[in-house]
Amino acid sequence: MELIAQFGNLGATIEPPVFATLVTLFGVNGLVSMVLVICALGLSACFLVFRLIASSKVSHR
Repeated sequence: MELIAQFGNLGATIEPPVFATLVTLFGVNGLVSMVLVICALGLSACFLVFRLIASSKVSHR
């Protein structure tokens, strides 16, 4: 939760109107879920790349 608070402070210091608009549009829960979805997509992409590399190494033997 501290990381989310720091993220909120960072957004507030950079672009207060834009961040406030995002919060009013999506709500805090929407922003948090969006960040979680982005992290999950990144992790799954890394996992897929790892699987592809592993399968290509196995097939080259």
